Order: sequence, then structure tokens, then C-alpha cells
Amino acid sequence: MAATTTAQPVRATLAVERPDLVEALINVDTAADLPDRGTSPLAFVLGFPYTAPTREELAAACGPLAAVLGPVLRPLADGSGWRLPFHPRDTVDSETLVHGDHWGQWLATDCPALLLHGLRSQVLPADQALAMAARRPRTAYRSLDTDHFVQQADPEGFAAEVRAFLATL
Repeated sequence: MAATTTAQPVRATLAVERPDLVEALINVDTAADLPDRGTSPLAFVLGFPYTAPTREELAAACGPLAAVLGPVLRPLADGSGWRLPFHPRDTVDSETLVHGDHWGQWLATDCPALLLHGLRSQVLPADQALAMAARRPRTAYRSLDTDHFVQQADPEGFAAEVRAFLATL
């Protein structure tokens, strides 16, 4: 019988492993507990082609995300077409690997932290965001009226909150 191994994601952060290197944390809409609910919410990207002959074809194949992805599409090195800035399979695999209970990591440090929460987040429920801020010392909670993609949805608000936090250090 052949031996099998199951790869487990490393669930360590720089702040936990090397607190001497981290002065402060900024958590942008990332949950301390992200349960596995079966199919990845990003599974829809598996239908996107990775490459296409033209930028327009590739953008069109991205459907409603064309407006977001269009500006970041990249030409292929050999000039034969265009590619996405990510590989769809890698995106789904990466999202799947972050599922789990990360409370231990979140609470393992006490450096100043900013928890920036999108009030309409698909990833971080409001009650969990408030609990994260309440349970971790030296954590400032700020919210913006956005979904999970805080930086893209409100770049000015995001920048203002980050600048205000950094000014306190």
C-alpha cells in the first residue's frame, strides 16, 4: 500500500512568528474564522479563459468583471495574445486554503492593529468583526460602506483610514 500525505496550509503570520519585525497590523476585511462552506465563492472564475487572442475577447469572457479586470489584463510575452493577471485555478485553490479558525493567530500578538471592515462584506460578518476588535488588545475598528473589496470600492476612504491609523504610531 502506498503512503499518502495531505498538504496542510501553513497558518502562521509574520507578526506571530517574528513579532520583532512587526510594528503594527492592518487587517482589511479578513475574518479570524472562515468556515468551509463547500464550493468556493470564487469558483465562477474557473469558467474564465486564462488567455485569449485579444484583450477585448478576454475582457468579454470575464462577464460582469470585465470593467474591473480589463485594465489589468496583461499581454503575453510572445505577443500572441492576452492573459489574466491571475490563474483561475490558483485563485480558487488559494481561497480554499484560507478556510479555518485563525483566532489563535489574531489574538497571539498585541502590536497596534487596524481592523478595516466593509459593512456589506461577503467574507467578514459584522458580529465577527466587532468581536475581533473587542477581543484583541490595541485594535482600532473602522468600517466603510463597502463590500469585501474595500480598497477598490472606496479607495479614498480606505486611504484616509489607513493614514489616520498610521499617524497614531
